[in-house]
Amino acid sequence: MTAGKLLLQGITFATTLLCQGVFPQEVRAALGIYSTQSSIAVPGGVASAPINLRLRNLSAADEAVAIWQAGLSIVPETGAVGAVEIAAYVPPTDYIFAGISPIGPMQIAGSLPGAFITLTDAALESPSGRLIAGGDSTGLLELQLSISPGAMGAYRLLLQALSEDPFDSSSWGDPSFGLPIPFNNGQPDAAIEERTLLTILILPVPEPVSYLLGVHCLGGVLIVARFLKRRASVH
Repeated sequence: MTAGKLLLQGITFATTLLCQGVFPQEVRAALGIYSTQSSIAVPGGVASAPINLRLRNLSAADEAVAIWQAGLSIVPETGAVGAVEIAAYVPPTDYIFAGISPIGPMQIAGSLPGAFITLTDAALESPSGRLIAGGDSTGLLELQLSISPGAMGAYRLLLQALSEDPFDSSSWGDPSFGLPIPFNNGQPDAAIEERTLLTILILPVPEPVSYLLGVHCLGGVLIVARFLKRRASVH
């Protein structure tokens, strides 16, 4: 299947709610997206280490996944300065659709680098999708962030909720390709409204050692000069 057909299928899945005019009446929020780290600290002006996002089955029953879509955004907390953006994404080694998706995660909204991106993929080469056992998890995405020089403060990586905007929505679907199913927020059968996946603390870049030594030495010279001047005035 071509990339264009995959894109069309992803958009069709995401806009099912618009066509039907309703959200799912029965929430079957068995799957959740989570980060393997709850927070990271990164100096300004550098790229982050890979951020691993996984898809977890929070129910006791097995779930077959045929398609997923994730809207991701980075938002600054009050007082943050500079820019933190999603710079790149790749499927992890244990990617959920490894071997059954000819393309892998595809971007359908946003830009790279950027503070917002929506990705989707489908198990096009397996009509039954990929089974995730109850309580188990599998790889979904590896993200890398870029941090502008001089950036400081706290930021959050957010997973968007299932919404009527097909390009700003997160959901998954089983092999029936029926209504999109919202992701879980960590509680039994509770769909997310918007979830923080990761807190990002941007650390100030320390001054170079040579600069600090120079300031220290200059301070010492000034102290000695003032002492000598004071001593001379006494005599």
